[in-house]
Amino acid sequence: MDNRSPASALLWRSATPVWSQPAVADTLWRLRILHAMVFATAIAIAAALVVWCVPAIPGPGLLAGVALLPTLPYFGTMVSDWALLSSASVLFGASLLVLAHGRERVAWAGLPLGVSVALLLGSNLAGFTVLPLSAAALAGYLCVGGDRRRPLVFWGGVAIGAVLASWLLAEVAVAGYQRPDTFERPTYVAMLTAANRSLAFVGRSWWLFALALVGVAGLLDVALTRLRSHSGLNRLAKSMLAATAATIAVIACLQLAASLLWRFPQMPTFEEVPTLPVLVRAGHGLLTLLSAARLRQFDHATFTSLWGGFGWLDTMLPAPLLIAIVLGLSAGLLLTWLHLPHRARALTIIVTAGGIVSAAVTLTAVVLMQRNLHGRYLLPIVVPVTMVVMSAAGRWLWDSPSAPVRWAVGTGLALLHGCSLAWVSLRYI
Repeated sequence: MDNRSPASALLWRSATPVWSQPAVADTLWRLRILHAMVFATAIAIAAALVVWCVPAIPGPGLLAGVALLPTLPYFGTMVSDWALLSSASVLFGASLLVLAHGRERVAWAGLPLGVSVALLLGSNLAGFTVLPLSAAALAGYLCVGGDRRRPLVFWGGVAIGAVLASWLLAEVAVAGYQRPDTFERPTYVAMLTAANRSLAFVGRSWWLFALALVGVAGLLDVALTRLRSHSGLNRLAKSMLAATAATIAVIACLQLAASLLWRFPQMPTFEEVPTLPVLVRAGHGLLTLLSAARLRQFDHATFTSLWGGFGWLDTMLPAPLLIAIVLGLSAGLLLTWLHLPHRARALTIIVTAGGIVSAAVTLTAVVLMQRNLHGRYLLPIVVPVTMVVMSAAGRWLWDSPSAPVRWAVGTGLALLHGCSLAWVSLRYI
């Protein structure tokens, strides 16, 4: 496990004196309880971070996206490395929420952002797919600006995360990631070799990356202050962002209607089309993912297995619950256009674009591994992007003077999880 998930291995070793039992079944049960406690702690820290850093907006509203993914508690309590990755994804999403909606205390998002990304990198090989998303979020922070009084607080926190990541990955940087499923998969071997070489280089020079991040990014942040205040550029940026948000929302609504009339693409498996070229297969998967705003014929690989699939329980949520999730996500996109102020809208669009790039990287990597996509591979991308997109709906709900509407939505989200639990429980009856 040290060469697969060093962060999980560290957690398990630390808990061994308390949780280890002679009977394997008892140890596994206690390990699941440990993961549940870690997941609950991650939710609590995320809520506290958002409430403290964004005091103008009540935290429960901004965290609406966490409740829209009914499978997240399952993945967060699995007896595997996916549990810690799920908890780290929630912290990462909360950090992005502070970037999008924070003002006076936005600089304090740097430390949880850096630490959560470090935990993602140390939890699972899938965690590396958030690097494009992280880069997009940091670029967006530079563009829209942060706390001009404390630029080093933010970038110093991110640098601490870089140091933590290098410490977690120190052994992996030397030995490399070891996978038992590379037999007769030459592209998988080549990709893993390239990743291990890059990791070894970064592992030897972590201090250089940390100092460069703080120095260059901090200076650039200060240098861009005057450019951000240029009124002409601000008006142009606001117009372009409003147009982009409107385009995304309209496309999502049109997709919902078109899905009732036409058959949308499905990602092919290796068993169905074994000879499809790498880029064609990855592109087909990305097209399927981007057409997820549909009301029927949901794609198993890119949607159902994550939003409605509970891992190895061999149970998929029924179509009405999946439709409710799709409508919730579409409402988030629509309200990003109609309700969010300029800064929050800009970061939401940038994070969404970064998530698309990260998803494309994931799909390409999976194809190079010559494996079929499983929804959980997209978990570290989908969780933070969903949290940011759905913050628009949460903010609108909290700004709404109608308390019954808030109660109705809260009850609906609770029913989503209750119905999901009941549906999964049916397989044991």
